Amino acid sequence: QVRYSGTTADLNVITGIGDQVWVGGTNATLLQSTDQGVTWSKITLPTGATGNVTAIATSGTYTYVVCGNSLLFKNGTNPFVIKQTLSSTANSIYLASDGTGMLVGNNGLAMKISGATLTLVPVDADMETDKGTGIPNKTLKSVTFTDKITGYITADDNTVIKTIDGGDHWHLFTSKL
Repeated sequence: QVRYSGTTADLNVITGIGDQVWVGGTNATLLQSTDQGVTWSKITLPTGATGNVTAIATSGTYTYVVCGNSLLFKNGTNPFVIKQTLSSTANSIYLASDGTGMLVGNNGLAMKISGATLTLVPVDADMETDKGTGIPNKTLKSVTFTDKITGYITADDNTVIKTIDGGDHWHLFTSKL
């Protein structure tokens, strides 16, 4: 059955866990449903959070939202706060159920997430040795992990990089198709 969200904003991104569903859109629109989308509530974002919502990730306890150049954070029932102003556009966030994850974006933007703590992973395109991070200065488009240590990032030019140490080092991923 089709449900109306109650907004006229264009919706860009959706994520969910259990009964909780989040959707984001243009003009700093963020909606939440706690009943699998039957009803929706508009979420008030902090002053200064402007632009489009382009990425959302939740672990159930922790929720991260990218709105324009602001990274918003919410812990439990507390309201959203601006956690950080981003230097580049963020394109994707992955968050595991324990609150660990990764955020990626343009110009090699990569940040490890551990609950409420963010750690920038510097751009260093050395993918041949473990001396650098292996993060290329490219548009990093999406990120996912299959377990606590194995993750993948897609980037420009059909690039896929892989980590097997939780995101500290990344290497060019090649596979025969």
